[in-house]
Amino acid sequence: LPKSPNIIKNFQDIGNISTPTTRPFFNRTNIRVPYSDLYRLCRNYQARVICISDVHGCIDDLCALLRKVNYRPGDLIVLLGDLVAKGPSSVDVVKFGRDNNVVCVRGNHDHEVIQQGMNYYKNKLSMRPSRSEHFNIALELSLSDLQWLSKSPFYVRSPDLGGLFVHAGFQPHLRLSDQLPLVMMTMRSYLPNRKMSPKCLYEYPWASQWKGPLTVYFGHDAARGLQIYDHAVGLDTGCVYGGNLTAIVLPDKQIVSVPAKMAYRQLRKSKSHRMLASSKKLKK
Repeated sequence: LPKSPNIIKNFQDIGNISTPTTRPFFNRTNIRVPYSDLYRLCRNYQARVICISDVHGCIDDLCALLRKVNYRPGDLIVLLGDLVAKGPSSVDVVKFGRDNNVVCVRGNHDHEVIQQGMNYYKNKLSMRPSRSEHFNIALELSLSDLQWLSKSPFYVRSPDLGGLFVHAGFQPHLRLSDQLPLVMMTMRSYLPNRKMSPKCLYEYPWASQWKGPLTVYFGHDAARGLQIYDHAVGLDTGCVYGGNLTAIVLPDKQIVSVPAKMAYRQLRKSKSHRMLASSKKLKK
């Protein structure tokens, strides 16, 4: 696939890439937003932003989806986290992202691989061998690939597109500057008492409570599947579980999907699917 120009510097606000215990900081400098730059780069071609979530190592499905949306030089790919784990080719997805100047936000599985990898490189002699999937992925990545992944922010803000890009979500009652990184990587539900939960509770999808004005594009919630609200779009349609891999093409907001090549995990056995099913029964 042809390479996209590296224009991540032109996003206006980029969440902090430090540890998940700190609040994100903002780049307040007066920098340009991406879409106007893409026009200049591509002249007669109206370049697009192709937003995809939860690839989970399914590199063949990612390439199939990019072919279906007719990806061209000048288009910008934005991956909404969880590039890695569960699927067959985590390393290939990371290398693809790095080679093609992809913008990605950090997902919970990406974060775990980053933590495991950095711990390994800092403490090689004292670390015991681990059988965890995340540790093994970290070892398979080159140091350069791991460093590239570790630079992924917790969210990206693009006023030019009227959008926020995050892996899991935002707490609707908090300002962006008060959002917690761990929550942005893990939340699925927003309760009436203003508490967030990583559990998939049928009555309380957080995105239904998001009032804008910026539209949030997110993933992390394969149990609920495609979610479309006035100011939030959830794109995790369970590719690694044998569902679909889905993109939204901006600025036209065209939704495009391809069926998964195969299932690598069973959705019905996932905690989030069981929680959604049980909470739905209680509602009835």
